Formats: sequence, structure tokens, C-alpha cells
Amino acid sequence: MMNGIKEIAESVSSELKHRLPKQRKRTKLALLVSTMLEVRSANLMDLAAGLPRDADRTDMRYQWIIRLLGNPLVISDAVMEPFAREVLERAAADGEPLSLILDQSKMSDRHQVLMLAVRWGGRALPLAWRVEEARSGSTPSGRCSRRSSPGCRNRPGSGCWATASMAPPT
Repeated sequence: MMNGIKEIAESVSSELKHRLPKQRKRTKLALLVSTMLEVRSANLMDLAAGLPRDADRTDMRYQWIIRLLGNPLVISDAVMEPFAREVLERAAADGEPLSLILDQSKMSDRHQVLMLAVRWGGRALPLAWRVEEARSGSTPSGRCSRRSSPGCRNRPGSGCWATASMAPPT
């Protein structure tokens, strides 16, 4: 399993290099994406258990994931944009209307995720998401996360769509 993840990671890293030449941390992102494909889960503990890193304990691999995802050099909008654009172009190629899905899910007692996806080929393919700290018994606050587009002040046209009433960037 570990060698398979590493082989997939090399392919993903090559694609990231092609699509995101200025993005740093490509090799680490590729390893995390490949692990996610192998374990078929977005659960961080599942990813940590399957991550092919030289660490004896799962909690050490979990911390590696947390540090990578929290790194300000890893901007999820910038990473997802070229892939999301291609998915939308392919899905719209036949001229049929697109089915967009806006899903709000509770991740933990403290966090909720708002995800925008397109339905294509019987699957929901994520285009973008926001994770927000939830107030007790509430929906996400609509505040921009620290990885929102630069200069975002939660205004239309700013590139941010932290609230459900705004459309994703075009």
C-alpha cells in the first residue's frame, strides 16, 4: 500500500507542478492527496494511519497533516482553482445545465464546512469550500477564513464567497 501511495503521489506532484508552478509544498500536498485516494476518507486520523511517513506513531503523522493544512503557503483556493475550472468546463461541454450542490456539514463540535460541488457523472465533485468555527447551535458565521482570497472583505466581486448568498468566483 505504501509504495502505491508514493507512486500516485509522484503523478499527482507532476500534475500540481504543471498546473501550479508557483505553489510551494506541492510534494507534501501530493502525498496527502494520494493517501486520501488510497484510504478513501477525508478523516484526518484515517489519513494519518495511512500516511507513508517515517514516523512510528499515528499522532505524529496527524500533527504533520495539521501543520501542512494550517500552513499559510497552502492556499486552498489557489490549489483548487485550475482543477475546479477544468471540471466545470468538462461538465458544461455538452451544453446541459449544471447541477451545483451547496452542502453544509458539521465536522466537529466546533467546526462546520460549507462546500460547493458540481454534480457530474453521478458524483459530487468539490469546487471550493470554507471551514468555519461554529457558534453553539448555529450555522457558520460567514466570516472569511484566513485562507480566503487576499483583500477579501466578504463583498461580492472580492473573490470571496464565505456566505451562501454569494456566488463562487468566476
